[in-house]
Parts: sequence; structure tokens; C-alpha cells
Amino acid sequence: MLCACLGCRQSYCWRNTAYPGVRLDSSSPSSQVVSREVPNVTEEELRNNLQQLQTLIPDLKPGPTSKYADLAFHIYPRRHWLSSQLQIGPQVRVAARLDKAAEILLILREEFPYLNVSRLAAAWPQLLLTDPEGLAADVKETKAVLGTCGPAVFRELLEEFPHLLVPSNATALMNNIARLFDFNGTCEDEEGELGRARGMKILETQPFLARPAVPLRSQTRGERDPEYLADTIRAEM
Repeated sequence: MLCACLGCRQSYCWRNTAYPGVRLDSSSPSSQVVSREVPNVTEEELRNNLQQLQTLIPDLKPGPTSKYADLAFHIYPRRHWLSSQLQIGPQVRVAARLDKAAEILLILREEFPYLNVSRLAAAWPQLLLTDPEGLAADVKETKAVLGTCGPAVFRELLEEFPHLLVPSNATALMNNIARLFDFNGTCEDEEGELGRARGMKILETQPFLARPAVPLRSQTRGERDPEYLADTIRAEM
């Protein structure tokens, strides 16, 4: 049954289907794509995993700002439905690898006991597909860069910009703040370190300054929209 939304031709849409109740027709193109990408997971296992994932991450649910491909199986490029373009969204990939996702969540909760991990993971579900050892190393580096701003500011930054868990993005943020205030924070010398330290002091008391300074490639819109991402990265360069 097609969605009743105006102009919408999606078989299962967040407007008329609850997220965990994903239905798969074994003969449908979407089911075939799922079988190809996660061949060791049955339809029943995937459905159960999606329900468990919703329990683990309550914030991971459809809504007006959700992109359909993140919630189910289709991508409709440029408003034209092409079966060759069918893909599964990151949440389904996470559900198919639920054990790894649970391990990642444990790491995040141990490293950031003051953080709303559910909100962070919902904003960036691909994080739950990363290598646990690699994530632990990235967390250590990011803490070294941003951890001195204090738990409250650090929590605010990560919940709004989860991609700052990538160390290069955290470093770019501090470089940009130093550049905005002409602190010479991009220099790789004692003056540069002093500039970044001054930038951190400002961030501690005025965390909203992260919004104009956060690297564009780490923003959610850029991560979801490849064309926008390419344009903004070119603008940064």
C-alpha cells in the first residue's frame, strides 16, 4: 500500500507506519537489497533487532525531520524511483549488527556518563557501525582536545554535533574558534597552543560560539546531503 502523503510514492512511510513495524515482502526489491547487504540476518531477526534497537535508543524514531532512507530501505534520487538505487538506511544496518551497536553504546556510556547517548546515537546512527577499538581511540583524542571545556559544555557540544567525536573535527573546531578571534590558533608552535587555549576559555563560557565555528563537514545536514557537503567543503577550502 502506497503512502497517502501528497506526492509521496513510498511503500512504507513514517507518516503511516510505526518505525519498528517494518514489513518486508520477500519478493520486493527492498527485501532483495536487504538480503544482499546482510545475508546472514533473516527477516524475522531483522524485525526483532529493529524493535530492540528502538528500546536501546529511544530517540531513534521517525519524525518530521527524519530522512526516509535513514528509517527504511528506499532512496528516491531526484524524485525518480529507480530500483537500481535501492539501498538500506543506516538504522537497518545497525539493527543487522545489533551486537556491535550494543558494544558501541556501552563504550559511549562508560566514557560519557553525563551524556544523553540515545540522543547522540539517534543524530548519527552510523557511529554504531564503527570499530569499537577505533572509537575508543577517537574518544581519547577528542577528550584531549575538548575535554577541558568542562562536562556541561562538552555534553552540549557532542549532543548537538556528534561528529565532533571524530578527532579531526574537534581539532578543526578549536582552530576555527582561534581563527575567528585572531588567536593564531592554527600555528603548530607555542603561540598556536596558547591561541587554542584562549579559544577554549571562550568556549567554556560561550559554548554557542561552536555553531558558527564547527566544521561544516561535521554538521548533520552535510552528512546527509552529499551535494551540500561538497559545496560547503569547497567553500571552506
